[in-house]
Amino acid sequence: MRLMNEENGQAAVLTAVCMVFVLGMVALAVDVGHLRYEKRQLQTAADAAALAGALEVTHCSSSDCTTLLNAAQNALTENGLSGSTLLTQCSGTPSGLTLTVNNGPCALGSADPNHGNSNFVEAVVSEPVSTYFAKVLGPSFASVTISARAESMVGSSRNCLYIGGGGATMNSNDTLTASCGINDNGSFMANSNVTLSAQNAISIHGTLTDNGATMTPTPVTGTAIVPDPLSYLTPPSAGSCTNLNPMQGAGNTMNPGTYCGLNVNSNSTLTLSPGTYVFEGAMNLGSNTTLSGNGVTLYFTSGSLQMNSNTTVDLVAPTSTSECATCYYPGILVWQSSSNSTGMTIDSNTASTWQGAIYLPDAALTLNSNGNLAAYTIVDANQLIENSNNSFTLGSDYSSLPGGSPIKGTSILIE
Repeated sequence: MRLMNEENGQAAVLTAVCMVFVLGMVALAVDVGHLRYEKRQLQTAADAAALAGALEVTHCSSSDCTTLLNAAQNALTENGLSGSTLLTQCSGTPSGLTLTVNNGPCALGSADPNHGNSNFVEAVVSEPVSTYFAKVLGPSFASVTISARAESMVGSSRNCLYIGGGGATMNSNDTLTASCGINDNGSFMANSNVTLSAQNAISIHGTLTDNGATMTPTPVTGTAIVPDPLSYLTPPSAGSCTNLNPMQGAGNTMNPGTYCGLNVNSNSTLTLSPGTYVFEGAMNLGSNTTLSGNGVTLYFTSGSLQMNSNTTVDLVAPTSTSECATCYYPGILVWQSSSNSTGMTIDSNTASTWQGAIYLPDAALTLNSNGNLAAYTIVDANQLIENSNNSFTLGSDYSSLPGGSPIKGTSILIE
């Protein structure tokens, strides 16, 4: 009876039982902590891949764009995850470390408000991770597949006026109103009674010469040079050019194609059908002419668009590549070759609309205009000159463009 009532050794038994429990909890904590750490690493990599891919959206015309996919995979490698299997558009079976790039998102199906939206890039990174202790429970616990997902899009740039190394000159009594920001890679001269106003910053790389102007906000000088934001555009291919007789009178129409140049006589009208027009020579508009076109891009390999006094221009750039069979450049209205230094002069009246980007990478834009009714206008020119007693307005309402401004800002992480 004494042996049965003996309590010596019970503490050791309880301690042993507790130690098994404690060690089990420690093992669980180690495995869970390890998985959480790996999850954080994957999330960082997924974020980087989505951001990198989104920056390439404007360079792509399909969901399996090589440039976009390479950018996303390179971002993964830069975050220490190399040798990944690459899948696209929620297809295929993950194997080992896997990166799935979707443009637009599809991983969550219709539950994702951005599902199928090609302005977004979704990156899903998955990888099997070995456990330390859970594997003793059986082969199915030897590893756990974890994944991370991120979405990103590129927002529209805050700027809509870009001036290259040629700089800008605003002569006396000029007004330039921009509901956006202004960037000048050269110097800026503003003469007496000039009014310059911008919604965002006015950044000038070179010097500012202020001869009695009113400028809001106060320009900042000595800023970094900004690369040409439209340099990613691929010029349209040109066929054999067609010669046309000068157009005169009312009711003239044109279709997309390649033209050797064009003269439109004074007091005439010309309507452009939607599409891309390639000019291998100047397009000259006589005084009191009317030029209109919706969904058009005018590309000049040589020459430029020139006009005389009291011209009415009502031009709207394409809104998407699906707008018509030859609408290839959403948001791009007038565009000159990078080797075309012919200056362009806008001499239109107050009823004119210039809705789209005016892109003159190697040329000057001269403004002799007193109005612009467009919802948005982008100017990207090597030099800007506004002559005396003129005004021009640059809007920034890109709601008509599904992808926003053709000039993109930094990519934005959504998830």
